[in-house]
Amino acid sequence: MTKPLEGIRIVEFGHVFAGPFATFYLGLLGADVIKIEATGRGDAMRYYGNDRTYHGMAPHFVAANTGKRAISLDLKSAEGKTIAEKLIASADVVIENYRPGSMRRLGLGYEDAKKLRSDIIYCSVSGYGQTGAKRDNAAIDNIVQATSGMMDLNGGGDMPHLTTYTVVDSYTATMAAMSVLTAVLQRQKDGKSQFIDVAMLDSAVTLMASAVGPYLVTGQMPTVSKGRGISNSPGTGLFQTKDGKFVSLGIVQDGQFAGFCKAVGREDLLQNPEYNSTVGRSEHRDVLVPEFVKEVSSRTAAELDKLLNDARLPAGIVRQLDEVVDDPDVRERGLIKPITVPGLPNNENVAVVGLGFQFEHDGPEPSRPAPWCGEHTFEIMQELGYSSEQCAQMRNDGVVEQYGDKSA
Repeated sequence: MTKPLEGIRIVEFGHVFAGPFATFYLGLLGADVIKIEATGRGDAMRYYGNDRTYHGMAPHFVAANTGKRAISLDLKSAEGKTIAEKLIASADVVIENYRPGSMRRLGLGYEDAKKLRSDIIYCSVSGYGQTGAKRDNAAIDNIVQATSGMMDLNGGGDMPHLTTYTVVDSYTATMAAMSVLTAVLQRQKDGKSQFIDVAMLDSAVTLMASAVGPYLVTGQMPTVSKGRGISNSPGTGLFQTKDGKFVSLGIVQDGQFAGFCKAVGREDLLQNPEYNSTVGRSEHRDVLVPEFVKEVSSRTAAELDKLLNDARLPAGIVRQLDEVVDDPDVRERGLIKPITVPGLPNNENVAVVGLGFQFEHDGPEPSRPAPWCGEHTFEIMQELGYSSEQCAQMRNDGVVEQYGDKSA
């Protein structure tokens, strides 16, 4: 059995989330991902959160780094840089998400990498790209949610609203992984190296294409009410049910409106010709929204969910995270990938989220747990030709760290 990226080596100079999550995706597809971390504490994401039970292996770190091997190097030392250069020479792909210019200053930028391997694929991930006035601006997920216009759209014209999960980081990682896959295919045709510049801002704007696209065509700003869909239809958005829960409806098309009216016993609404088109219903939102509220609020969430889904109408109960993860459909589709992480108190009950697609065979699966800082340092160095004695000497000199060292 062969996974799609088996035989592809990726060297990651990554930290926090966007860069590491991109290589996590590629690792699930079979790539050999080697994560390079600085000596000392390594990736700051290892210590994210306040629960010291997970010190060094924080849940956010596990989510983005499962399936990798880890080596701990002092990149500012000559010997540490040499090891990094040997890894780049052995790799198909380099992915880094340091501040723009940092890798070049270390002597490990794209031009340096091409001297080590002429057909290297080199992907740099940053907040605003490698060029332009904003390139040096600090950027994390919530900042780019603001600068991309996402917060404003989420607020629906009211107070800007932050999406509390890292939507920009996650989608940036998706774009980075897709760009690397594209470049690998391109190299098979032309044999050339490729530099890839992935920006969080670009990814955020791309993610909002359903709002940005119409603006580019019409020049009109979107009018979105909080909790309502972008179609401005009275039958879209969130509605509260009799038992206090919320359902999301997507009653937009003419047939959907007719189906809803029939399902809830409100055929009288179909008699009004002004409601027979999407434009007409949007123009009469003030009248129709209260009618939707009335029908939804007279039923429990479970009753309404069954009624509308039996009628093949778009409706869903707003669920909490634990309900989603425990959903039999989610489990049966293999989206939750159980893993074992030695050293964690609940190591037998750990899992990560897989990729959002299925293969008939040899699909995306984690090959190993997330690594402890420097866990594979000696293993990787020996693959590069270093002897056990050289590994030990470099550890004593502070050039490298192996998991289990006092400082690692």
